[in-house]
Amino acid sequence: MPFSILLFLLSSVAFAEPVRHMMMIGGGGESTSLNTTIFDLAFYEMGNYLSNNKWSSDVLFNGGHSNSENILDTKFSTSHRRAPFTSKNYADLIASYIAKINTGEIMPGEQLLIYIDSHGAEKSGNGGDLTHNISIGSAVGTLDLNKLSGSDLVSLDSLKQLQALAEAKGIKLAILDMSCHSGNTLALADAKTCVISSTGPNHYGYSNFSSYFIRNMAPGKSLEDVFLKTRNQIAEPAFPMISSYAGNTIFNSLYPALTPFLFYHGDNHADKLTPFLLKSAETCHLTITSDSQLFTQIQLLEDQLGTLVDTSALKTLIEEYKVSQENALRALNAMGASERTQKTTFSKMVVLGSKRENVHLDYSLAELMSINFDNPITYFTRQAQSSKGFDAAVYSAQVELSTQAKAKQAELRLQNPDLADYENKSHKLIAQMNDTYDIASQIAVEENKLYQQLYGDLSKQDRGPNACKDFVL
Repeated sequence: MPFSILLFLLSSVAFAEPVRHMMMIGGGGESTSLNTTIFDLAFYEMGNYLSNNKWSSDVLFNGGHSNSENILDTKFSTSHRRAPFTSKNYADLIASYIAKINTGEIMPGEQLLIYIDSHGAEKSGNGGDLTHNISIGSAVGTLDLNKLSGSDLVSLDSLKQLQALAEAKGIKLAILDMSCHSGNTLALADAKTCVISSTGPNHYGYSNFSSYFIRNMAPGKSLEDVFLKTRNQIAEPAFPMISSYAGNTIFNSLYPALTPFLFYHGDNHADKLTPFLLKSAETCHLTITSDSQLFTQIQLLEDQLGTLVDTSALKTLIEEYKVSQENALRALNAMGASERTQKTTFSKMVVLGSKRENVHLDYSLAELMSINFDNPITYFTRQAQSSKGFDAAVYSAQVELSTQAKAKQAELRLQNPDLADYENKSHKLIAQMNDTYDIASQIAVEENKLYQQLYGDLSKQDRGPNACKDFVL
């Protein structure tokens, strides 16, 4: 073989781009009555990105919505797998990627990006949970928009085996979770796995973070670059997160104290955000002074890094927010808000053969008084009728418990008319707090200025591998 040809072949191998793999899941939890989902725009953007870049892709997206399915057909025509986002398809997709790694179809040094965009639940109180649940399929109705009752769920903990295998085989893995409460997914991060979320653990994802992120993805850019640019473009109070040393340091220092000031009431989201707003009112009643926990943490970071950041606007906004919340708290306490946190549990042990499960539904008094139990009863009844064996028995138990809760609700409303009217009074009170959206959004803008400065300074410290910086598109 002539030397020139041999040299060409060797150089072609040496400089060949690594194969990039992407699995996308999402679109779950939307009503069966809709033709679209709120996730269509982001998936449309991802389809455009894939058409202009070389990736080997698979996509699971919620079926039953004509416009959404049209996006699958037109924008993901080159994807190997296009299917509805169901529990079985989710498990099969993860298994297929584990097989690809084990058989060498995905090689060491190659990239695997997992993109998630669905309705996300808060992390449950079960000690064994690592991340959080997301919705699959369509929803009849939602019982609790924090836990996403009313839709089928899968846990992102299922990605742990795939993540561990990718790390062991030297495959560059990135997980982008764009769902609500997605900050919980950073539990999957390590030195070789980059995880980016559109929100903090306690927050909803009412922003265009996912769409902006995809638009900012470009060859030669690292995921860290894309994250910082996107975070700078979003003014919504959600606290997007990244699993780098700098991102984790800022999160641990600021988020616990800052999170109560990022909740708000808005006309479009009152149904979901009101419980958090009421909870933050109780947190924010503590006097905010220059030596408060939040301000102290900011000062400690500035001192540690030798950074001079003008935080006067942030502190002023926090003071304004606190006044609004204190007014709400006084009014809520006058209406007996403290009694509303009392918990009521309905439970039943389901036993079938060797399987047994204690099925239980927990509600605060506030939830018990305000939930429309016809939605979960309809949903669980449908699931019981379409399921078999132990699953059908569990759904039947949930029908029974939801019916008990509905009866308890009627009893409480009859016994205590003042308590029954609490929900109307509290919503009227919250409706007067529309200014919290503006203040929370301004706090998010000022918080991001601090975040960007601190992130840049912390990034100068050599702390070893940075999986998000090393994942280059």
